[in-house]
Amino acid sequence: MTTIDLLNSTAPVRAFHLTTHLKSGYSVALLEQGLAHKTIKGWAWILHDRDETTDNLHCVFWCERDPGLETLSKWFLLPPTQFDRIRRGKAGIAACLKYLLHDDEDSLAAGKARYAPSDLHAVPGWDWQKFLREMALKEALSGNSRQKSRGLAQQVASGEMSVRKALGRGARSESQLRRLRAMYLAQQDPISTRIAYYVYGEDYYAVQALSKGLAEALAGGRSNVFEFISTFDLYDGESVVHVSIDDPLDLREPFGDDRERARAFVALSPIRTLIETRYGPSQLLHEHVVIAGCYSPDYFQDRLATLIAGWEIHGQRDGSFVEAYLPIILAVNADELAVQVNQGVLGEGTFTQYRSLGTFRMNLRNVIEQSRGLSEDERFAIESAAMRQNLAPALEARQAIIDATTVASSDGESARAEIEQLLEEAGQRIAD
Repeated sequence: MTTIDLLNSTAPVRAFHLTTHLKSGYSVALLEQGLAHKTIKGWAWILHDRDETTDNLHCVFWCERDPGLETLSKWFLLPPTQFDRIRRGKAGIAACLKYLLHDDEDSLAAGKARYAPSDLHAVPGWDWQKFLREMALKEALSGNSRQKSRGLAQQVASGEMSVRKALGRGARSESQLRRLRAMYLAQQDPISTRIAYYVYGEDYYAVQALSKGLAEALAGGRSNVFEFISTFDLYDGESVVHVSIDDPLDLREPFGDDRERARAFVALSPIRTLIETRYGPSQLLHEHVVIAGCYSPDYFQDRLATLIAGWEIHGQRDGSFVEAYLPIILAVNADELAVQVNQGVLGEGTFTQYRSLGTFRMNLRNVIEQSRGLSEDERFAIESAAMRQNLAPALEARQAIIDATTVASSDGESARAEIEQLLEEAGQRIAD
């Protein structure tokens, strides 16, 4: 297969955008017949069929010379009016690709149905997603001759560095960096497991202190925790999301009517789900979400079911549905911490059942109050030690979930060894 490197090609580019309707009697077979002409050097097409009364077939293709609209009409068996010349060459092709996916600003503003990268069909040998990333990087670096900024932007685009680190090292143009970062995150594979923790209690101070401490412990530091307030615009690929919320229905604004995004936010086994940001489509790749609230788990789960499933009748839930998305529940007060793990997730029962890991002494507030008269360094060391001790039961619950959701063979070896053995046995004669 020949690799197509459109970005670095020095050949002339004459690009076109074809639009037609399948209901008019046209077909994908006729489109592919037209694209088979040797004059056409590359192409990508998509069927827009997710909006009502829509069956638009869109195709972007390019040649090294302009064959003329009348010739294109003969190749594709369509009127010349079905073709538009794309201006600005490669930049125009990139803009058209974004439109095909409805990732352009106008389509997003109009609320048009979004399309996944897998919905787009491209000429073999052309990595069009890499082409879009490189074009975005080229745009971000245009007019910027500082070698340091160029290098930092390239590291953000390739996922080697977060926007926060790049800005801390002197990079310019935050908006361009965030566009590059969002594009990188959107094209990554989803993580395999996401664990949600619900931390609740009447003592707001204790709940906030423990939930934020848990988030930082899971992330390995505060810098890798995304504090969700109202949007994901500044999400930078952090591994832990912390959110303080009493009613899950308050998440309707950032998630809109897209229940799949709300589900992916807490899903134990997330699928690829893009989110909207003002810097373009992105994707949540957090491994943990720590939710701090004040209401009972039953009330919170009922409201979460309403958000995700759209059930209008309060309390009407499956019983094996929402609990799976809250594997760990931590009940907090000034003196005690009670830890529960969902038995359905552990594979020990149903999703309506929780197993208690015990009730533990919770003296974090007292330690913090008693340490106020100490120096800042002493206070920080003491509070950190107290937080680690108080969080130990929660981290034990986390490990129980990880152990239960990690595929392993009976003798403790990884699943890969079992798979390799199965492949070796495949095709072997077992009977004459």
